[in-house]
Amino acid sequence: MVSPAIASPPPAVPPVGSFPEPLLLLEHVPVTAYLLRALGDDFVLEGVNAAGRAKTPALSSMLGRPISLLYADQPQIIDDARRCHRERTRVVRETVVRRHERVHGVRQTLVFVSLDAERIVIYGQEIEDVENASAELQEVQERYRSLLASLPEAMLLRGADGRVLACNDEAARVFGYDQASDLWGKVDLLRPGHRVESASGQPVSPNEAASQRSAHSGDVIRGELYRLISPDGASRWLRVSSQPIKKADGSLGGSVTLFADETERFEARLAEREAALQLQLALDAGRMGTWQYDPITDQGDWSKSLDATFAFGDERRSWQGYLERVHPDDRQDASQVLQEMLTRGDGSTFEHEHRLLGDDGVTRWARVRGRVERHGMRLRLLGTAMDVTERRRMQDELLHASRLESLGRLAGGLAHDFNNLLAAMLGSIELLSDICPEAGQDDLNTLRHVTLRARDLTAQLLAFARQQRTELETLEVGALVMKVERLLRRLVGPTIDLLLETPEPETGLYVRADAAQLEQVLVNLVINARDAMPEGGRVCVRVQLGQGEPRPGEWVVLEVRDHGRGIDSQHLPHVFDPFFTTKESGTGLGLASSYGVVQAHGGSITVESEPGRGACFRVSLPRVRGELTATASEPRSSGARGRVLVVDDDAAVRVSTTRMLRTLGYEVLTAANGAEAEALASRRAGNLDVLVCDLAMPSKSGPEVAQLIRHIYPDIKVLFVSGYPRGVERELPAESFLQKPYDREALARKLAALTATT
Repeated sequence: MVSPAIASPPPAVPPVGSFPEPLLLLEHVPVTAYLLRALGDDFVLEGVNAAGRAKTPALSSMLGRPISLLYADQPQIIDDARRCHRERTRVVRETVVRRHERVHGVRQTLVFVSLDAERIVIYGQEIEDVENASAELQEVQERYRSLLASLPEAMLLRGADGRVLACNDEAARVFGYDQASDLWGKVDLLRPGHRVESASGQPVSPNEAASQRSAHSGDVIRGELYRLISPDGASRWLRVSSQPIKKADGSLGGSVTLFADETERFEARLAEREAALQLQLALDAGRMGTWQYDPITDQGDWSKSLDATFAFGDERRSWQGYLERVHPDDRQDASQVLQEMLTRGDGSTFEHEHRLLGDDGVTRWARVRGRVERHGMRLRLLGTAMDVTERRRMQDELLHASRLESLGRLAGGLAHDFNNLLAAMLGSIELLSDICPEAGQDDLNTLRHVTLRARDLTAQLLAFARQQRTELETLEVGALVMKVERLLRRLVGPTIDLLLETPEPETGLYVRADAAQLEQVLVNLVINARDAMPEGGRVCVRVQLGQGEPRPGEWVVLEVRDHGRGIDSQHLPHVFDPFFTTKESGTGLGLASSYGVVQAHGGSITVESEPGRGACFRVSLPRVRGELTATASEPRSSGARGRVLVVDDDAAVRVSTTRMLRTLGYEVLTAANGAEAEALASRRAGNLDVLVCDLAMPSKSGPEVAQLIRHIYPDIKVLFVSGYPRGVERELPAESFLQKPYDREALARKLAALTATT
């Protein structure tokens, strides 16, 4: 059964620090005073005076609550309170009282005094002794050490003289020690071999350390970055903050310093910067940049490298602003690509090439690659852009070269067939000239002239295709010009004055060249000059010594200058292009073939011209020192010279060659292919001295036929002929090859040179 005293509501609790008027004196008592009101078998805390509140502020939260909660672990105190109240007597107890903020209790003298039938007062006074003070100091020290040990970062406490007063184990490990006690009392924190650098790489002395500066100057140092380097080269980056410690009198008593290890984060930032730098270098080297575009806001951005690459000088970052930079011919395609990508799903990619107009007026090709990113309602396009102008130019050049190669193959094929026809024609003309009456010789000369012109056209095709065989010899260029003077004067006609300026032979302007090809270049240039002056004029051909042009060294320069209409500036870059001509009737092969011949000889050909002021073509060939190449002596036109086997799949060539050989005094056998040739040789009906064989034949090629014949006649001489010089014949000696079409004189000279070799 609950007693009425307990069941009744508790009396009103006075405010903190207030006492009933008769007891106001307790508020000013210099020792702790607690006012308790009896409540059944317990007591309620009604008040705590100023001294008690100062020592134990938490007691304010206990007002109005039973003291059995306050002293639950000290029942003897509750028993003394009950005794004081019951017997109305004064009770004194010396005991250890626990405070909530202390690990160890405090020794106190408690005096219990009864005030009236309901209230008592407890006075408490701490017993000041060395033992109590020592215990309190030890407790503070243990708390401090626990705090230091629990810190995840290195912490260091220095005194005013710079000595280490305290630190945690993490600080010891930072400076290369095993435990905190290894650092106590030290002024120089670094072990031998260790060193410290600032973020800029400058060495830092012990006196310049942040903890020392803060202890000596009183400055607060926050977030300075240092690099600690061990003897093996390993390094740690430390973020240092230091706070000065001041004594009660305001003087400096040392510093407390915190060392945050930022090695991992700092190296990650360095790696990120390095990666960004490498990426930027790669983008710059590849003439690339990055971009992104938000179609919802119609705002985009691109890296600064693209501004430099494509000469973008303003801030037009919208799609419309970018589209204005796209070449008008490419805008529709670029817009279609964008509209298509706006409908694609997340992760879709695209690639498109278009031209961009720079602020410098230059048009450049850009390859734009991108990806679609969708996150909820957000849509973004991002990717890269690369300047592919040079690649497009190289592709165009490669395509142009491929076309030239195809044209070269076509030219070579036409030359092969055409040369076979010309060989038969030229041979027949040679044979007819021996028996034709005087009245028909003019017609034969006309036929010969036309055939030779056709041969020259074929040579131009071969020179353009760079498939014409080159037979180099040492030539004196001035003598070569004088040799063809009569031909040149016939070519220019009576309305044009031809002026030849050649040095004396003693000057020694020698070159290594194919005489026939160099003559053809000269003829082409003179014809080109003649056609530039349809109403007449003057053509000057000059041979002179050049220095340092087109490259260092001595050059023999063959110059052809006219006073004709000249060449427009837009046509000058194309004058050496195949099939390019400004004439009403022209093949466009003359200058192109001349260019190919000069290049094959290691020289150069240039042109200078202005409309109305004529043109000047200069052919520069490397000068050589040496004697002129000796020419073969003319062979006799009659007399037995041996037996020749002619193998050619073209019947007309076979017949004309056979008849020319017989007029030269040779006994001739013929075969249309390798099988027939092998059958003839196998009969061994007499000796075979020379094999004249076409290189390109069906079933067996010329070299294969020659190999078969040599098995039977090991000492036989072989002369290969072809209208299409290409392939293995480039490895043949000059005396073993004859280009179609050939006349009787050329055939005789080749056979004489061949049979003269041992």
